[in-house]
Amino acid sequence: MTARRRRSPLGPDAAAGVFIMKNFFESIPKSVEEQARIDGAGTFRTFWSIVLPMATPP
Repeated sequence: MTARRRRSPLGPDAAAGVFIMKNFFESIPKSVEEQARIDGAGTFRTFWSIVLPMATPP
């Protein structure tokens, strides 16, 4: 019986996903984050309530 190689969960597919998400987050206009800051949202609230929902598929 031959030993099966385990596949790493952090392979090329994960790297591509990180690259795509990084580019998406950089494409969000700074004005969106500034408006959340003016409304009193902190860093976590801005990410959790404003930026992260924008990253979900339609």
